Amino acid sequence: MKQGASLSARLGLCAGCVIAASTFGGSAVASQAGSPVQLTPQTFDTELYSVTRIAFSHDNHRVAFLGYAGPNSRQELDVTVFDVRTGRLIKSLPVPNASFVILKGGVAFSPDDSRLAAGANEITIWDTRSWTEVAHAPGPFEDGPFGGDDLLGLAYAPDGGQIVAAYGKVWGPGVVHVRNREVFIRLSEAVRRSAGDGKAPHTYERPEIQVFNASNGALLKRFAIVRDGRLGTGVRITSGLIVSRDGRAAYLAVRDFEGLSGLPPRIAIERIDLNSGAVAALFEHRQPDEFTALAVNSDQSLVATGEAVGNKQGWRGPDGAWVTHETTDPVRLWNARDGSPHADLGPSAGAVRRLLFLPDGSRVIACQTDNQSHNLMAIWDPKAKVLAAVVRVVTPRPVDVSCALSQDGRHAILTVPTDGPSGASMPEKAYMVDPLSTAR
Repeated sequence: MKQGASLSARLGLCAGCVIAASTFGGSAVASQAGSPVQLTPQTFDTELYSVTRIAFSHDNHRVAFLGYAGPNSRQELDVTVFDVRTGRLIKSLPVPNASFVILKGGVAFSPDDSRLAAGANEITIWDTRSWTEVAHAPGPFEDGPFGGDDLLGLAYAPDGGQIVAAYGKVWGPGVVHVRNREVFIRLSEAVRRSAGDGKAPHTYERPEIQVFNASNGALLKRFAIVRDGRLGTGVRITSGLIVSRDGRAAYLAVRDFEGLSGLPPRIAIERIDLNSGAVAALFEHRQPDEFTALAVNSDQSLVATGEAVGNKQGWRGPDGAWVTHETTDPVRLWNARDGSPHADLGPSAGAVRRLLFLPDGSRVIACQTDNQSHNLMAIWDPKAKVLAAVVRVVTPRPVDVSCALSQDGRHAILTVPTDGPSGASMPEKAYMVDPLSTAR
């Protein structure tokens, strides 16, 4: 739809009607005793396909979506920005993209909401008053799309002076320029040969955190996600990037997979000191199911992790037979101080894609798939360990969902890919509710 379209024209569930701004957050439908409240969301069209990331402004008035600009384009990306109170499209911004398929990307408002940063690999920064580009950070893509894997997440530091970004794979230790596919293949083969000989390769792939100047996009620091002197060739980031409220640390979930035989992969929550680059595991386990989602509460005392549940072939044991592992609790809470279990929230069959804490910690929101409704936003009460409320979006099959929470906790948004009557892809809808209503 055109910029400035009215709310009544944009609402998916209430076409032709008028909804007051105070009710633009959904309502609760009475449920049977002991069952979760069924929340009825308000919806609007994001005007994007395959939304990968969502971010609210700090004043809670705007929400930005990152996704594809067209149903058949796997390279052209846009950010669309909406007014939360009216559902009106404020701006659509093209996003540079160096690859055909993005993993997640990132989008974030600066703490004072004067800037918006977004990207799938390179990062563009806009002034939110004029919507003009003010800075650009190429990251590891300065020498082309083979310089690294796509952006897995970005966040502003609390003072707004820096942008922290996580990249899945960057050629290290930073002296190699991968300008084309031939160089990429040659380096990959050299790494494999070195690893097969039991030697440390001169050049290797590693996940990295990079810190940029938020004013001009200049690279300030880069930290490899490795520990104990290891080169990290088997380390992979498996879920988003979280920067602590004091700006001193970043959190990531990683998998460290040594091979197909022997021990299962090492699954860990890593804490990276953004001053020194020191990497330390808050806790780790050996299991085939990686953490697919991560959240840290406001005082950094609790960590929430999500997984994909069900039986999976994980790794070959010493006798060569496949070892299987069953995950039954997709959402788990851990004490950040010592990594001890705090609570299991489940079971529920499906895959958790994103986790969010309400600001006061009274609820944990899981955006996931399941075997019944296929896609849902599950709002858990961590103290009572019960499912307090749900938003269900039925689709012909489970899809990759995304979600975000406003700074005040009053708006939670779930996006779900949509097919038209003939099976053609349609722009994704955003389903918005007030999760705080379940905690009153």
